[in-house]
Amino acid sequence: INMKKRLFSLALALIMAFGVFSAGALADADDVNEARSGVVRIAAYVPDKLVMQADGSLAVAEMAWGFGTGFGVGKAGEPTVYFATNTHVLLNDAEVYSGVTGELLGYQTVEPTNVYILYSDHSWDAFAFEAAPGQSIPCEVLYFSESSYPDYAILEADSAPPDRVAMPLLDDESLIKEADPVYALGYPGSSDYTEISEYGIERPSGID
Repeated sequence: INMKKRLFSLALALIMAFGVFSAGALADADDVNEARSGVVRIAAYVPDKLVMQADGSLAVAEMAWGFGTGFGVGKAGEPTVYFATNTHVLLNDAEVYSGVTGELLGYQTVEPTNVYILYSDHSWDAFAFEAAPGQSIPCEVLYFSESSYPDYAILEADSAPPDRVAMPLLDDESLIKEADPVYALGYPGSSDYTEISEYGIERPSGID
């Protein structure tokens, strides 16, 4: 899926089934509000257009941003630098053009050059169209799946994001049954286009 189209898609809707806690009760509103502190917004800077040179090498002609969701992993309720997200949030199918004729030759899957966790409403600089220094945390991609299923990746942040902790995960999935309530928490790409600044510049929706 091309990055431009992916920005409008549900880049990641985290489906977290908090069906069982230590007391064995189904999740309620308090559990969901608590779980919010385990969710982060991710920005990935990736090549979007490549040009095939005469010698067969590829040169980056254009870059693009993609946004998605991640959640903290580690000891539940404690700060963490490890986050799970989706591979499709990080990778992009960049268009490849001929440097001689300009025709579209196809697509090449490429990895991001930079990945950030956006941890405040000031993390995105709409004028510079980039993650704002001091309001975003660089991440290293430790792993991403080679196929579309399972579609997941693991990030290590340079530091633990403020006010974000590791998510409490389900410890016994056998107790989940059909028709149990589930809650989706995250940052679908389409939400970015519901909020326009007073200067008419599209920017990501708020962190909360």
